[in-house]
Amino acid sequence: MPLYVTEAQVAKLLTPAEAFAAVEASLGRLARGVIDNPARVRAELPDGLFAVMPCVDHELGYAGLKSFLWLPGGTPFLVVLFSLEQARVEAIVEADYLGQL
Repeated sequence: MPLYVTEAQVAKLLTPAEAFAAVEASLGRLARGVIDNPARVRAELPDGLFAVMPCVDHELGYAGLKSFLWLPGGTPFLVVLFSLEQARVEAIVEADYLGQL
């Protein structure tokens, strides 16, 4: 069963410094070519946008995606993390606003 995490729980699990270090490390893996990071896919909506951004980190053994709606009523988003080794969903992160995380 995947771990379901809200944005409030993420804030308690990870300090800004730890998040910065994780992002910095991922950029290093991207530069080494062990991450596949294709362009986001966007679907236009009458009053907004729906986007999906996939990524695969071959070194860490995870694939993930971030998807969000950008609408006048809000910007909910969802992140899903998959284990490549176990072939399963590991975690789901939900937030009400894309910039909160």
